[in-house]
Amino acid sequence: MKSWKVLTLGIALSSCSIPPNFAEEENRFTQITEDWQDPVYRQYDFWMGVRKVNWMSRVPGEFFYPDEGTLHSQWMYSTLNGKALLEFTIGDVPYDEQGNYTYGFSVRYFDTEKERWVMAQEWPAGPNTTNGVLDQLQGFYRFGGLQVLSTYWIPNSDPPVERTRRYTFTDIRPEGYIWHWMNTHDQGNTWTESSMAENSMVEPEAAWPALGEPMPNYDGGRACTDEKFKAFDDLAGEWTGTVSKNGQEKPAVLTGYLMLGGCAVMNYLEFENDGEDYVLLEVRSIFRAKPEWWVYQLDSRHGTSHTYQAGTIDGDLFTFSENRHFVIPDELVNHSLSQLERDDASALRKTVWTALNENELAFEWWVRETPGAGWEKEAEFNFTR
Repeated sequence: MKSWKVLTLGIALSSCSIPPNFAEEENRFTQITEDWQDPVYRQYDFWMGVRKVNWMSRVPGEFFYPDEGTLHSQWMYSTLNGKALLEFTIGDVPYDEQGNYTYGFSVRYFDTEKERWVMAQEWPAGPNTTNGVLDQLQGFYRFGGLQVLSTYWIPNSDPPVERTRRYTFTDIRPEGYIWHWMNTHDQGNTWTESSMAENSMVEPEAAWPALGEPMPNYDGGRACTDEKFKAFDDLAGEWTGTVSKNGQEKPAVLTGYLMLGGCAVMNYLEFENDGEDYVLLEVRSIFRAKPEWWVYQLDSRHGTSHTYQAGTIDGDLFTFSENRHFVIPDELVNHSLSQLERDDASALRKTVWTALNENELAFEWWVRETPGAGWEKEAEFNFTR
């Protein structure tokens, strides 16, 4: 794997201990703190733990679903102190004669400004075929169930056909639930069911991987084997270091995990930010339509929403710029990825990497008030093993 050396460092690397409030808390990535106990944030808690999924696709011309579909295993975790829910899925058997397995990931949280549950997901369409965790839906809890929706153009339809899809969780009970995927092409006048899944609990709590171990659906990285998917594999494991912000240097920790058959890398960045404990969740993958890396970002604070940064790795110094217009605006507003273009010129935030190899990490946060204005360095991070 290529190693990127440090080009510019504003402060020298220094040894430091992990902040006590990060180091001493067992399973700190899955704990639910008191400030996230409001029932609205706990509406998805029925999905926690280790699950078994019987996924059945509708057979054209058949009135009933088959009794048995394709079995999948799931691991579900609360994260960011209880703000968000993580899903890791893998098929129990290959879906084709080439021995390819299904892999899935999702992250969802309740957006207090939208008053909606907002989810982003990545289900590779095949080997080395990903969407950069850009597939998004949003919705709400009503009538005893949960619904999330999104609207987009059907790919390659001529003339263009707009589709709204809907995922519905029903029959929610302690031992499991039923999930339905339905589509409409006429603004909800008629719906066609695509598939259904029976979800059953195996264990009420999923064990979090030990440091240095991957997430449960990594599976040896067999889904995305192209070298381009390995660019951020060095993030895996625990890194300790410092953050320099507002003229002060404080301890920081970055913890990374390989996941999703090798198609994505997840990491947590932890430090004290403006006097409060701060955790940033990032998930990195490639948008297959273009040779670009995309980073899903969501932090642990109340009232904040997710965003995306995009970048192209080219040389030793590379930049990821915020592209907020890729965030789903509304479940019924057409949000086709094929119609969106990356727009770094309008970014108000960016991350500049200066080192990424097996021994050191270094990156900087830059901000500006308006597009076209000058950039100011907000923070600088330096880590070692």
